[in-house]
Amino acid sequence: MATQTLSVSAPTERYTLSAYASGPMAEFARLTLYDGRMQVLADSYVTIYCQAPKGLYKLTLKLNEAYTEQYIVLDQDRHENIRTPETASAALATGFNTMHEYYSNDAEAISREPTTVLPVGQGNGALFLFFRYPDEPTFGNFHIPGQRLTDHFKLLDADRRIICDFTENDVREELVRWGWTGFHASLRPGVYYLYYGGRKAEKLWKEKQGQHAREMPIYVFEGWQTQGFMTFRNGPVFTSLIFSLAKLDHRERLGLRIQDELTLLEGVLRKFANGIYYLPQGMLANLADGKFENPFLGLVAAYSYFKSQGSGQEQFFQTVVRNLSQLLGAETPDITALNALAAEHFNTPVGIPGTLRIPAMFAPGFSLLLRQQSSSFYPSVLPGSIAEKCIANLFHDLVWTSYKPLGKPKELYERETVRIRRSDQLLESARNLDPDYEIRSGDPAPAKSVAPWKPRKPAILNSWVANSLVYALQNNEGLQMVNLPQLAAQLQVTPNMLMDTAQKLSRESGKIRAYLSVQQESELSQTFSGENLDKVAQLAGTYLPPTAG
Repeated sequence: MATQTLSVSAPTERYTLSAYASGPMAEFARLTLYDGRMQVLADSYVTIYCQAPKGLYKLTLKLNEAYTEQYIVLDQDRHENIRTPETASAALATGFNTMHEYYSNDAEAISREPTTVLPVGQGNGALFLFFRYPDEPTFGNFHIPGQRLTDHFKLLDADRRIICDFTENDVREELVRWGWTGFHASLRPGVYYLYYGGRKAEKLWKEKQGQHAREMPIYVFEGWQTQGFMTFRNGPVFTSLIFSLAKLDHRERLGLRIQDELTLLEGVLRKFANGIYYLPQGMLANLADGKFENPFLGLVAAYSYFKSQGSGQEQFFQTVVRNLSQLLGAETPDITALNALAAEHFNTPVGIPGTLRIPAMFAPGFSLLLRQQSSSFYPSVLPGSIAEKCIANLFHDLVWTSYKPLGKPKELYERETVRIRRSDQLLESARNLDPDYEIRSGDPAPAKSVAPWKPRKPAILNSWVANSLVYALQNNEGLQMVNLPQLAAQLQVTPNMLMDTAQKLSRESGKIRAYLSVQQESELSQTFSGENLDKVAQLAGTYLPPTAG
């Protein structure tokens, strides 16, 4: 008789695993625990907790672009402390590996005393800018003797007139050992523009790549100092740019003492840059005390809450929006966008200005206003304004609004210039050399070789707005099928911009046809075909010039 063996499975042993992140920006660290089959067992910010069978597990930490992982043998209860990787920031706040006293001490001193008095006069607001290299070795590797950090930078007023060239008389700087430049001026509240003229590549320095020109709005608020920090390597690293606010009547709070707030602001802005809207508890606690020592912190927190479709904190964020409107002014474009976003979230219309004349400083806010041009909750962009003109030239690499400059800046005080025709100059030079010199009209002019004429490429063909408009017309049976407000919202432009583009394409139709007739660019010729240009002309015929309000 066969003997039967009865097998009894031993009870599965289970243990507790808890882990938490610590170190700089730990509030923004994402922890994930995987089992042996790479199935996610736990996933959360800052801390995780779970019970799992005995075995081998992988624990990862992700902080923006930084990533670490470690394997854990779970054969007993484990409590793990995961340190965040070192991270850099232009903000001079503790915890970052680019925080050095040889920068912060001078920056704090400059933030307390103006470095210059600008010709537009002083006001009850202020602007403080601090440009620097990440550390002393980077300065030694990248700095070219004789060049200054503020080369190619200018500060413009609301009319885009130059009010500061950032000369040696306007700033304080150290360009011998560490590499930094500080600027501080009292200003009237309002919008200003930071203009960067771009830079050509250096032939003798391979590290010195060329950089595009760009311009960005900076707002100065009554009773506040707007602070901007940016690092340099082979030029300005615009992606490192961070703006903050400090209250002017709290002189002990000026400068760089709001360390926790700068770290929180940097963390949220980096999440924004990656399309992630997350609010750590530390930020909510900071806002809950009602001090608002840095309104930009409240601004990005409210954006994060509304963009993430948050719930459960409605009354709290209604108070935040109301306080920000009182502190910075409801007419400020960034606050206008925030009020509109709040109104849409709560489905309760609020008093919002009817038109937007100047771009918002915070790129997500400006983008939001452009996408919602047809919504009753959002103001419209004023035709012909700076806000509209910059749309077709926007860069999308920063959390701050920036765009290709709208032409060269104007001088604050226009200088009278006298132009002399080149022929008059040559004649005068000849007479100075020979008093008896006379022009003999009979002398034959030297023969010149004439190159065959070729039509020049119309600049409108390089416009992405023009290409998008023609593509939309090409894919519709008739003009009645083209919904301009909807198309404008999709492209994040204004309906007026589309109609202006159609008008310009119609005016330059002959030049476009002449240029494409001798080109081999089949794709461009197909896009701007005669049939499509006729559709554009038909659309342009319905154009009514907007009235500037």
